[in-house]
Amino acid sequence: SSILAVRSKLNGFFNWLLERQHIEINPFSKIPYPQVSYTDRRAFSSKEFETICHAVNTKISWATLLIKKRNIALIMFLALTGVRKEELLGMFISDIDIERKFITVRAETSKSKRTRIIPINSQLILYLADYLDCRKNLNTVSFWVSGTCDRPFTEHGTKHLINLLTRITKINCHLHRFRHTFATNYYKQTHDLVGLHKLLGHRTMKMTLSYLRSLPDEHLVEQMQRMTIDEFI
Repeated sequence: SSILAVRSKLNGFFNWLLERQHIEINPFSKIPYPQVSYTDRRAFSSKEFETICHAVNTKISWATLLIKKRNIALIMFLALTGVRKEELLGMFISDIDIERKFITVRAETSKSKRTRIIPINSQLILYLADYLDCRKNLNTVSFWVSGTCDRPFTEHGTKHLINLLTRITKINCHLHRFRHTFATNYYKQTHDLVGLHKLLGHRTMKMTLSYLRSLPDEHLVEQMQRMTIDEFI
């Protein structure tokens, strides 16, 4: 997949040179794209996610109650919204509307450079409200706050948290796995591919489909059992 990404970018660059007549031929024009097969399951299993939640709630002694509440809310936020790391860390207090139950992912924090709205799951509201009550005396406009002082939670802080969870749980807790977990479970429970595409903020449906490789085989069995010739078109 890394070779595919580099090949695609180089192809675009040489096409740019070709259009401006800096070169006579794109050297990549006759080089085929590598065939990539994504077989790894990136989403957490239910047991893995339960282990992570248990570690955050009870196995780790956090320095303050605020840090504990933040980390609990942050893990649930990732699992129930599917936001990217940059979108997570770029959240402002004003982006979270508890009353109207929606989250605004601003264009300047999004990889697609487009603003999108994510409805807040009813279970997530409880964790967010609990965290907000704990951080109510802080002044930073950032939604996620540092555990050391009144300032935004940083990428370094996120890396420290993920490394700690990985060490405690013995599970690879890479942040992007939460996005895959959200995508897999949203689709498994709703079968709403168009909605998932909008929620993840992808430019193409192909990218959204790549997030569903973690669907278990049991899901296909369930769907096949629902199929009936009485509803053939």
